[in-house]
Amino acid sequence: MLKSERNFQHAANAVIGISGLVYFWMLYLIDGANDFSILNHPWQDAVRNCHLVLAPLLVFGVALILKNHILLKIRSKHRGRGRVTGYLLCALFLPMVFSAYLLQIASDETWQLIFKYAHNSVSFLWISTYLVHQARIMRK
Repeated sequence: MLKSERNFQHAANAVIGISGLVYFWMLYLIDGANDFSILNHPWQDAVRNCHLVLAPLLVFGVALILKNHILLKIRSKHRGRGRVTGYLLCALFLPMVFSAYLLQIASDETWQLIFKYAHNSVSFLWISTYLVHQARIMRK
């Protein structure tokens, strides 16, 4: 994998992960200062919009490393340090992306709730697995 591809992947994960965690914090973990507002934080909409607009960068980043990193490691039956976390990231990627997409287009409240829980849980797993994957690789 090229250094530029690696840097892009790290930057995309950082931007999307941080904006997602900040949005989760604003949405679920703080109480709004104003009882008449539907927002818990004045920047809540801006953070959500940032997360939604920049999320395709992560999809592009994974597509960028698909041939020269992911498929190369799978085909070579790689036995290195990041093998298990790499496979887990591969398994988590599509559920994370599709649950995010379906969350945006679902009109029924039940389905919105299902996709919200799915996206949040898979995304937390993605972030933690990505961090472990990087830590295991850097320990060489």
